[in-house]
Amino acid sequence: GASAIVLDILYERLTDDESDHALASAIQEAGNVFLPEYSLQIRTTADVDDHGVYRGRLERSHPLVREHAAGTGHINVLVDPDGIVRRIPARIGSPDGTSQQLPVGIGAVLLAMGVPRPDVVVTGNELKAGPLVIPLDDHACIPINYLDFDREVYIRPPFAPDWVDAEGRRKPILVCSYQEAMGLPPTPGDDRPSVDFQNKVVVVAGPVQGSDADVHSTPFA
Repeated sequence: GASAIVLDILYERLTDDESDHALASAIQEAGNVFLPEYSLQIRTTADVDDHGVYRGRLERSHPLVREHAAGTGHINVLVDPDGIVRRIPARIGSPDGTSQQLPVGIGAVLLAMGVPRPDVVVTGNELKAGPLVIPLDDHACIPINYLDFDREVYIRPPFAPDWVDAEGRRKPILVCSYQEAMGLPPTPGDDRPSVDFQNKVVVVAGPVQGSDADVHSTPFA
């Protein structure tokens, strides 16, 4: 029942076996799965070209699955000179100019809004994608609007009282385990209702480029 699913999984080395074709068929049948792309060559704001596009060789999933996805988008972030992540490139592209990607979350949100493939216009300090108008900074990047974690995000604690769980579920972002996503109890004896993904944008893992970049420093430590 999810509106869109964003995977932080790069399927680079698929073979032509039955399981890989089953994966491709499932992605196609779902019709709402977005796959990541990224460039390890893009690291600082100096990597932008004269058109506001960050260019570097793109890592992307095998065509067997990529061509069946609802879309792809990049997961690059930029680290400022003080080591803090504050911005996301609005657009990254391949060096030959044949491919250009928005952040993967934008495509997922637009699909959830009923706008699957909007025209994208960049003018001055704005990026317009369908009904979305996204401010850009002087580096052609989207400033990260960091959330108040305690107010916006709920990580379900094991065996929390019912009232804590009910209050937490009212928050806009729910972090759940793999077991919960599969409809299984996260811990033995936990009989709370399973997670409802109806009309939600579901992010599987935390999409940030690079196997060495699972944790970043933010303005809030």
